[in-house]
Amino acid sequence: MSNSGYSLGLRSKYIQGLTGVLDKKGHIFKTWRSRYFVLDYNHRTLKYYGDTQLEDLKGGYRISKQSSVEVVQNLVDGRQFVIAVKAQKLSIDENKIGAYELLLISAPSEKDRDIWVEALSDAINGGYRRINISKLWYRPFSPFVPIQVTYGDTIVSDTSVLLLHHVKARPQIKIFWPMSEENMPYFSLFLVDIDYPIQVEGQADIRGQFLHWAVVNIKNLDISSGEEVSFVYWHCIFE
Repeated sequence: MSNSGYSLGLRSKYIQGLTGVLDKKGHIFKTWRSRYFVLDYNHRTLKYYGDTQLEDLKGGYRISKQSSVEVVQNLVDGRQFVIAVKAQKLSIDENKIGAYELLLISAPSEKDRDIWVEALSDAINGGYRRINISKLWYRPFSPFVPIQVTYGDTIVSDTSVLLLHHVKARPQIKIFWPMSEENMPYFSLFLVDIDYPIQVEGQADIRGQFLHWAVVNIKNLDISSGEEVSFVYWHCIFE
């Protein structure tokens, strides 16, 4: 987990790539031309063609960790759904990688623009989604009860970095119940890894949810009063 509050974990839904017609602004002649774009995750390239049969290659770019993609907020030549991509220019034969250039492409709709931005962002991150942790952990339970998780001397937060030696032992859990003790319910606690690497025969890089620890029937906010539940194997693979 990075210090920015983001996590790379879920495999991108665009792992097979993305294709579609977008308008591209020329670098020499500043005109817009319709091109058929192909985003290839395996080779980390973004190519554009003059036809949909992929016979008339016009150019391409190499996608790397130093690349970037942004939505252009202002109108560009009267166009509303414009994306700015910074990437390395590729020669037609792909034998030469040039300097980083700014590529401006225009999508036909807001939905198409957002799809391309997400797919390009995932490609920059090696095929994994970049998740905003604060948006991921919404409040699905009512009432919402905050907890404090501590491994040793480390209190876990969105930006914490935990290594293997930190998490060998069970964490200390503190539950903050905002109401009176008379209305205090029983609690259940589940420690789930949202992007655990799961080995599936014949497949690679499968990520899914994995249940590490479960305690049920917790009384009076005391974790030790609960019952630990053992699961032989439980996971949920993300599609």
